[in-house]
Amino acid sequence: MESKVSPDERAEITTVVSIQDVLPSVAVAEAVADAEETDPGDLPPLYDAVDPDALDQIFREERVGTVAFEYCGYTVAIQDNDVVVFSR
Repeated sequence: MESKVSPDERAEITTVVSIQDVLPSVAVAEAVADAEETDPGDLPPLYDAVDPDALDQIFREERVGTVAFEYCGYTVAIQDNDVVVFSR
């Protein structure tokens, strides 16, 4: 998959999860948990990095655009219909 956002030329895409059928906040937890090889429940609260409700609202109807933030040491970008987790 070609990424639109790369925070660093050396950063590589670690995980991609679709937000087609789940809330973006849930997809973020799933994607980062996959990158960490752990359960989403073992991660710190997402609200420590971003407001999950606001994130879900942004992509509620129109799933276009990009939002990027740091979570668990990864750069996470929501781009259109995907959550993209970049390597540390």
